[in-house]
Amino acid sequence: MHPGQFNPVCRYQFFQRQEARGLMHPNYPRLKPWELRFVVAIPQQDWEDASYEFAARAINLPWDKYHLAFYATEYTATSKFGDSVQGGAFNLPYADVSLAETTLRNGGVCGAMSHLAAVAAMAHGIPAYTCGQPGHCAYGVRPERGKWVGGFGGPDGGMHNYIFGNSAPTHSNLMEAVFGDDEKVARAYRKSFCARALEALGRDAAAEEAWKSAVKDSPLHPWFRKALHAQMMKRKAPAAECYEYLTQDLLRQYEGHGVAAMEFMEDLVQYMGVIEEKHLLNIYHMLHRALAVTPSSWAVPISELVKKHAEALPSDAARQQYLTDMFTEHMKRGDGAMFGQLLEWAVNTYVATDSGAALFNKAFARAAQSAAGSPAEPGAHSAERSKQMLEAYGKAIIAAEQARSAPAFAALTQGALALEKSDYKADALEKMGEMQGQPAPGTLFRISTTSNFDTPALHAGIMTPEGGKCHTAREERPSFIVELKEMSFVAGCIVRKTPSHEQRMKKAVVYTSEDGATWFKRAEVESMPREWAVQLPDGVRARWIKLEFENPYAEFAHITHFVPFVR
Repeated sequence: MHPGQFNPVCRYQFFQRQEARGLMHPNYPRLKPWELRFVVAIPQQDWEDASYEFAARAINLPWDKYHLAFYATEYTATSKFGDSVQGGAFNLPYADVSLAETTLRNGGVCGAMSHLAAVAAMAHGIPAYTCGQPGHCAYGVRPERGKWVGGFGGPDGGMHNYIFGNSAPTHSNLMEAVFGDDEKVARAYRKSFCARALEALGRDAAAEEAWKSAVKDSPLHPWFRKALHAQMMKRKAPAAECYEYLTQDLLRQYEGHGVAAMEFMEDLVQYMGVIEEKHLLNIYHMLHRALAVTPSSWAVPISELVKKHAEALPSDAARQQYLTDMFTEHMKRGDGAMFGQLLEWAVNTYVATDSGAALFNKAFARAAQSAAGSPAEPGAHSAERSKQMLEAYGKAIIAAEQARSAPAFAALTQGALALEKSDYKADALEKMGEMQGQPAPGTLFRISTTSNFDTPALHAGIMTPEGGKCHTAREERPSFIVELKEMSFVAGCIVRKTPSHEQRMKKAVVYTSEDGATWFKRAEVESMPREWAVQLPDGVRARWIKLEFENPYAEFAHITHFVPFVR
């Protein structure tokens, strides 16, 4: 088999041999064609036939461990012969073997490692895909129907193999929901074939009824919805009918799959023309109700959508109501990741100006009160309302951290500190004089989990010598990440535990990263002292620093300081 060969017949014969030898995942014989595309692969993420042969022989793991297959090779930007991964000579010594064997022998960076792992999973009959992230490449594997597990930082990001859209996890979840019932989706496709035939015959009324019937069997299929919309617009359906369809059918069906809804409902909204303000606000409100319960991540872009919505509204009062509705839904029911992006967009759009800041603050206050179950009426703050507002700010700060939004983190922290009346004061650092370089407070602090004992308003202070306060939930590997303003030569960091219950935090490890996804261990200690001064050698470049505690049993972690130093 030639190393550079991409031959469908060879690929078919390979999988036929693998199955005959009993080397495929037990679910493989039950996979449908739409699932097999994530096994056989497509050109956008494909490696040549020989890579499948090699990966099937060389990388054999328990069925549920292929999300760890990237560990089979070494992360390195320089080959064993001193050639850079960015140059043409990196793989030169192995040019006569497959890409999989080359990568296993020579190592590589995230792209090669994720492709190797994905091909290893696919060669054993496990659906997988690679995905792009900012400055990183990861992958996802699917050990069972409906369950995608991330590898090397995935499965979030832009899927290089997809059916409906490339934003994972939102579109992979939609795909699973659409095709999850084999009998119903087969029936819906038969009706769609009839609809296409009726369209070709010019029988538009009958075609529209056929599309409605297909949608009834498969209500989440976006292509069927788009075809139905096209027929509705072709016969010039009244705006009132379109409004009822959107609010009583489409947006209700797509709760939990709001990203797909927002992508294909716009054609119908634009067709409706000028929409009464209250109706437009209701459409947007229902869309955010669907979005709030859509499993999402920082990698799913949404800012352009909300910008378009805000610009379509005719007045500041309407825009304030839009923000209120949006914040309320995501505070009440959101998973945090999308909420953080929405906060970032709102902060960048409104907080920079006095009039915009007032609009943002009023909307956020009303949403916080509504989400807390209290009336959204203006007036003097009672102690209870202040507490509710602070809790809402805390949720928003955690969401901003999850969305990796430094602007929203800073603005929300400032708002929360205006309400935080605590007289809390962290103990002074004792080892400042031992450190090389200068303290460089980060622009964003991220905590792995939060808890009722956490104080998000004080997270930003943790990155400064003055200190702050945070508290994770019980975890086996609780962690904290500081993001610097820019890539820097890092001299080290000082970490200080919260004085009480110090025994919870023993083995500690410090990592650095240049891309926020690939981490290098820099220091570790078996029993961390109350204050740990970590000195790093010259030449360590990073923008992210992570502190992680390793517990044999799930335990809390809480610190007052995590102060980075740069040269």
